[in-house]
Amino acid sequence: MIIYRFVDHYLQMVDQTKKWSSTSNSDKQYLLREREDKLRNLENKYKLSKSRLKTIRAKSVEAESKYAYTRDNIANFLKESNTTDSQQFKETDRKISDTKEIIEDYTWDLENNKNKTYNTKDQSELRKLESDEAYFRRQISHYENVLEKLRLQRKTIMDSYLTKNDVLLNMRKSADSIIREYQLELRELLNLCKEVELQRFQVLELISPEKRIQFIETAMTNE
Repeated sequence: MIIYRFVDHYLQMVDQTKKWSSTSNSDKQYLLREREDKLRNLENKYKLSKSRLKTIRAKSVEAESKYAYTRDNIANFLKESNTTDSQQFKETDRKISDTKEIIEDYTWDLENNKNKTYNTKDQSELRKLESDEAYFRRQISHYENVLEKLRLQRKTIMDSYLTKNDVLLNMRKSADSIIREYQLELRELLNLCKEVELQRFQVLELISPEKRIQFIETAMTNE
């Protein structure tokens, strides 16, 4: 906050009373009013900029949230549309479901085979069960690799759709535009912050030491 730097600098100030001792009271009062008016205008601009920044930030968060929600739920859009991407997505999604079922079946077979092995003492039967276990493990490993490739394929389809979907592209452009607006407003606020701080020192130079404390307290309250 600008007031902290303002107070810190003020504590290091040298009393400027002598500097203005040769200036008439009427001239000092006129100059003081000018500086106070300028300070009020700057403080008002600072408050408005601060308010605008808060509003823009809220808009930015909302725009980013909408885009993220739409992007993260792109699968629903693909399932509901009839584009080439959609057809490929549905087919890949179906294959993923089928592959998961196959893995589940082989996993069940493997666990069932383990139970049989545990309860079997016949050596010939044990060799067969061990051979079956090795087969089930190979099949599970194979279909897990198939599943991984299908998931990558689905992601590729989704990424392709993201880059071609006008609604999503416009949402991204809108979010980026708001971010740029926020950055510009933040830069403006920081510049105003410096101007307000400097102008407060300009006012401090022309008021009595007794009034300076009150001036600082008021500035801190407004801040």
